[in-house]
Amino acid sequence: NKSMELLDERKFWAGIVFTGITPGSVELPHHVKYKIRMDIDNVERTNKIKDGYWDPGPRADPFEDMRYVWGGFAYLQDVV
Repeated sequence: NKSMELLDERKFWAGIVFTGITPGSVELPHHVKYKIRMDIDNVERTNKIKDGYWDPGPRADPFEDMRYVWGGFAYLQDVV
């Protein structure tokens, strides 16, 4: 598909998939649900084996792990 072609050319940053919106709809639902899709090299895998130390919760410490920040995920999530 086109996104994979652009990814190979380093021209694809991210895709946003809006769920629960009917094609051709002119109104948005009260709660818009979406998924951000990025290259695995830019963000951490969600099914990754845990780190050697256990820390409950998401990668919420930007000083410890900047992947969501420098990869652009946090920026894109904020913009949406």
